Amino acid sequence: MDTYEKALEKIKNDQTTYASCLNRPRVYLGPTGPTGPTGVQGQMGPTGAAGANGTCVTILGSYNSFDDLVNNHPTGQEGDSYLVDTDLYIWVNENNGWINVGQIMGPTGATGPTGPKGNDGSDGTSVSILGSFNTLEELKQVHPIGKTGESYLVDANLYIWSSENQTWINVGEIKGPTGATGEKGEMGPTGPTGSIGPQGKQGEIGPTGPTGPKGNDGTSVAILGSFDSLDELIKAHPTGSAGQSYLVNSNLYVWSDESHNWINVGHIRGPQGEQGPQGIQGVPGPTGPRGMQGPQGVQGLQGIPGPTGPKGETGQMGPVGPQGIQGVPGPLETPTLYVMTSYSDNPSDGIKVDADDRLPLETKVTDNTNSFYVTDRNNTITFLRKGMYRVDFIVQARTSDGVSALEASNIISIGFRKIEESTVYAGNSVWGSSQTPTTISGFGIVNLTYPNQLFELVNLGKYPIYLQSPKLDSLGTESSFANPVVTIMIQAIT
Repeated sequence: MDTYEKALEKIKNDQTTYASCLNRPRVYLGPTGPTGPTGVQGQMGPTGAAGANGTCVTILGSYNSFDDLVNNHPTGQEGDSYLVDTDLYIWVNENNGWINVGQIMGPTGATGPTGPKGNDGSDGTSVSILGSFNTLEELKQVHPIGKTGESYLVDANLYIWSSENQTWINVGEIKGPTGATGEKGEMGPTGPTGSIGPQGKQGEIGPTGPTGPKGNDGTSVAILGSFDSLDELIKAHPTGSAGQSYLVNSNLYVWSDESHNWINVGHIRGPQGEQGPQGIQGVPGPTGPRGMQGPQGVQGLQGIPGPTGPKGETGQMGPVGPQGIQGVPGPLETPTLYVMTSYSDNPSDGIKVDADDRLPLETKVTDNTNSFYVTDRNNTITFLRKGMYRVDFIVQARTSDGVSALEASNIISIGFRKIEESTVYAGNSVWGSSQTPTTISGFGIVNLTYPNQLFELVNLGKYPIYLQSPKLDSLGTESSFANPVVTIMIQAIT
């Protein structure tokens, strides 16, 4: 029974309207018409309120598996976190459990606390590019020192002389002037999107250093912008301030005053921001390779055809600028460290060093390639690069008062070793004297297969020794280099 017959049957059953409807002309319902065009897109809703400030996270250690973490720490406190393989697990009170927040680099070895923030510097000076070299070593051989504002190109990077650090600082990649731009043409048709390349292999994680003491609460982080690559970030901002950060792709890079570098703290994605204004049309790129055929979509509703617009003419691309001149290769420079401790007659009977204690390291005189980290607070030397090094030391010391010759307490024994290990890489032992300081020297070879390893110069004897040398007021100079009690020289062999 069609639609009309159903309606007529209903009317017949309704005696009130049946008589008036019989003499009316019949109306037949036709087939359903096509669906109309889609309506205009509605306006974007308002941005949601900002979330509450996050909790500080403290990395307390590392485990090989999640089971090891749970067995050792079935519960935790808000902000506690541990590394499991290369993933960071954080304790969340709301979930009452350990939550995997993604892959992150392991903690750095023992590091001193961050010093106070310095005052703002004065306005920078202009920079003059005076020439180019193939390597940093060639630049340093020709110009071991420079002046403020002087700079040279090394490969594609700009090195500027830092009077504060007394060395050449790499401020990032720089390009020569761009060639003249051709006349702008109209935008050509967009090429099909190419397929995404395979992800690169994950590098090996270095060994985990010893856990340092718990630091103060961290400073807040302000995300100031984003870049497509780390090189673009460093080029735009070679230095930063504590708390400043930028997004590179989907990773957050935060400025570290301690390492004077941008540090990747992991994958992060903020809330969707409002759409920005339309940018200036760039020069069309080359057509990418054709992507794979996608699955057949659902048939959409038929819209009303619009009028065909006129086809525009394609503009010509401007010429490419000329290639810059290749710089002159520079010499290689050998990493060298020179550390010393002077004697100021305080205390008057010498600087006491107990058995198995570290000798003081007061001044880092030379570190020509920034390959070492020396701290007078812990009296340790950190090798920041792997390789083979020769270590030489000279110490002036005497034994305790009242000690007779050829007694065990009259021995002076000094050794250079890795902290928390007994192996001595450079050392020497001699019979000393309680009356006159004895000069003891030693040398050895250190072969490091990975960087960031800490070493110490220690008293290997079973009794205290006293570091002592002639007073400065007894000499014809006030230079502390004239009466050192500890001198260490380290030089890379490979």
